[in-house]
Amino acid sequence: MVDAKNRLDPVPQMRFEREPQSDDPELENPLGLIDIKVIYTWNDETYLTMECKRIASTENSLALKFVRDGVNRFASGKYGPGHAFGIMTGYVICGNPDCCAERVRTTLDKEPKSETGYDRHHGWQPDDDIVNGTRHYRTRHHQEIAKNTIELIHVFVPLN
Repeated sequence: MVDAKNRLDPVPQMRFEREPQSDDPELENPLGLIDIKVIYTWNDETYLTMECKRIASTENSLALKFVRDGVNRFASGKYGPGHAFGIMTGYVICGNPDCCAERVRTTLDKEPKSETGYDRHHGWQPDDDIVNGTRHYRTRHHQEIAKNTIELIHVFVPLN
């Protein structure tokens, strides 16, 4: 990502951090270890959070981890509190991103709304407009602690 940014002229004023210790550097106890934080303004409170998880279409444990240790961290406000967007990236280890997406969707439907904040009315929406040739999905989640609705963009990246 840094190389892609540096190839632009002029170079945008963005900063990429991997595994920052906290969403809020002023807190004594870190909120969590988000995988990638993209700061794109002069204000360090405005950033894009990206959480990454392995995912497979052949069993449920990784889809459950994707939801419980990824989506739920956004819904709880642990990641991206009060933000409009967040990104969930699934590293597809089975070669079938469509089946992985479906497994995550069905897992999300089964988990308690009190944990996921999932807006079932909005649902799981395919979105092919973000990057040509790739399929993304959008979901909305209510962050009770921040009195906010965050939209998550889900992308499934094949590793093989």
